[in-house]
Amino acid sequence: MGCVPRDYYTSRAPFPSKDSIFTLITEEVFPKLVYNASYNPNRLSTSPLSSSFRRTFGLTIVLLNSGGIRFDLLKGNFTLNDEKTVSPFKNAFFVLKDVIYGDAKIVLDWLNTGRFGYVVQEDGCSCGDAWPSTVQQAFKRGNQLSFNGLDQHPFSFDVASPGYVTYDGLCPFLSHTLKPNNIIDFGTDGDDTIHTPLPYYNIPFYIQSTLVPPTITNMDFVDLIFTNFSAPGVLEILNLYGSSGKGYDLDELELYQSDPITLTNMFERYVAVEDSWKVKENGRCD
Repeated sequence: MGCVPRDYYTSRAPFPSKDSIFTLITEEVFPKLVYNASYNPNRLSTSPLSSSFRRTFGLTIVLLNSGGIRFDLLKGNFTLNDEKTVSPFKNAFFVLKDVIYGDAKIVLDWLNTGRFGYVVQEDGCSCGDAWPSTVQQAFKRGNQLSFNGLDQHPFSFDVASPGYVTYDGLCPFLSHTLKPNNIIDFGTDGDDTIHTPLPYYNIPFYIQSTLVPPTITNMDFVDLIFTNFSAPGVLEILNLYGSSGKGYDLDELELYQSDPITLTNMFERYVAVEDSWKVKENGRCD
C-alpha cells in the first residue's frame, strides 16, 4: 500500500519526539485526514470561525486512546498485514459538533487521569470492565509478591543484543504495566532470553491534535473527534465539567466521514494523501 520512510515507535521513544508513532499521528496523520488532503497550517489563522468554515477547514480537536496503537511502524513496505499489526481495532471516528472550545480543551487532561472510559483499580491496575476477573485477580496477587527472577541468568550488557526481555510469570501479558518489583515469577529455569532491555517510555492514555487558530476564544465552537471506544468517557467529562451547561448524549454523535476513518485504516488513508509515503513507480520503496 505504501512506504514508511523511517521507524516510528510506540514505547521505545518518548512522546512527543520525532521517533514516536504518536507524534506522527498527532502532527501529521490527524491534520491531513481532518483537512481532507489539503492541509495548510496558514488557513488556521483565518476567520471567522463559522460552522461552514469549521466543516471546510476542520477546526477540530482530535482525541485518540494510545492503547489502540499496538505496535511500531517500521521503515519499508507498509502492507495490509502491517496495518492490522499496528492497530487491529476497527473503532470508527465520530464527531461531536459545535462544542465550545473552553469545554473541548479540558477533555484530554481528564481522560489522562484514568478515571473515565475504563475502570482503574485502587491497586493501580488500569483495567477495563471487559477484562476477565482472573486477570484482575492475578494483577492484585502480583502486587503482594516480591519479584525474585532478575538473577535467573548471568547478565552482561557486553554480549547481549537489544530485544524484548521476558520473565517467567503468571501474567506475561501484563508485564508491560508492572514495575519490576511487582512482576510475578514462579520459576528459575524458564525461557528468559538474555537481551539488553529495549528503551521504554510511558505514554499518556490519550493523545490529541489541537487544530485551531491561536486567536480562538473559549466561547468559539469547535468539533470534537474521537472513536466510539472513547465516547462514554468524553461525554461524561463534558457533562460533569463543561461550563456550557449543555447536556451531551450518544445520539448527537455522527460518523466523522460517511466512509469511516478507523484505527485500522487511518494509516492507509494517510498513505493516500502523503506523497512521501507512496510507492515509487518501480513498485518499490527504495
